[in-house]
Amino acid sequence: MVDGNKITVNFDAVSADALLVFSQWPILPKHLLGDADPTTLQQNAFWQKPIGSGPFKVGEVVMNNYATLERWDGYYKTGTGNIQTIYMFASGENDINLVKNAGADKIDYAWSKSTDDATAVEAMDHMTVTPANIRYTRCFYINQFPHPQNAK
Repeated sequence: MVDGNKITVNFDAVSADALLVFSQWPILPKHLLGDADPTTLQQNAFWQKPIGSGPFKVGEVVMNNYATLERWDGYYKTGTGNIQTIYMFASGENDINLVKNAGADKIDYAWSKSTDDATAVEAMDHMTVTPANIRYTRCFYINQFPHPQNAK
């Protein structure tokens, strides 16, 4: 039931993972996705240039190759560091070049499900491995937590 900005969801039975499931999706724009087929939502053209609410906006997208995020100066929070562009390269379940690229200082952020990769990267003095004890996430936080000043 929708009442203004309040939504009430009633279940026939207790659903322990309901909050986890609901929190995996951001608020999506009705004017762009209102007529989308829910069964093919992830293939919708919206995802080629999605709209968000963070400190970066989608720049260039080259499917199955790379995408860029560009700094958005209209972001309401100040102090998002000196990052102008984030380059994101597509990889499969585990990137076969992750350890090689980490060792060559070509990676600032990556993820892997491979414990062998994590062990190899963690042994590098310039890299930090942070385990994520969650089943699934769609979050990528940029400079939201205490950190040393970004300087080069």
